Amino acid sequence: MATAEQIRGNWNTIVRFVQDAHPEISDDDVRHLDENVDRLIEVVHQKTGESHQQVQGFLDECCRAAENMPGQKPESQESREDISARATEWANEATERAKEGYQYASETASRGYDRSVQTVSSHPVSSVMTAWGLGLLTGLAIGWNLAESRMQSRRRNWW
Repeated sequence: MATAEQIRGNWNTIVRFVQDAHPEISDDDVRHLDENVDRLIEVVHQKTGESHQQVQGFLDECCRAAENMPGQKPESQESREDISARATEWANEATERAKEGYQYASETASRGYDRSVQTVSSHPVSSVMTAWGLGLLTGLAIGWNLAESRMQSRRRNWW
């Protein structure tokens, strides 16, 4: 696992790899990070939906690649194109996993909707009464809350 110092030592290169792999991360997103690795991980997590552990793994790979880039160490074996290709592959895998998650959520919501339609169709009166009762209770709760807050403000103004 790459240390924060290793990542900061190759900050510009690693940020370039991250942006190559994730075009949704803009220069503005990374401009104010001040070489803070935890904040970089959080930005990538928020923009891509990847877990912190997955982002850290990607940064470790980028750090290893950055340290082996030509001009930095003579034993360099990988070119920037190889690194970019691996980063792109990793990003494509992440995108595929996100699509699968979206598909699962969509199917689950669709099944829930179908079940609701079936329930309302088979029990229309009880469904309408349940909806009416919940609406009434919600309205009463909101009204009570508003009345209570008005009473408190009047008490404050009284003193």
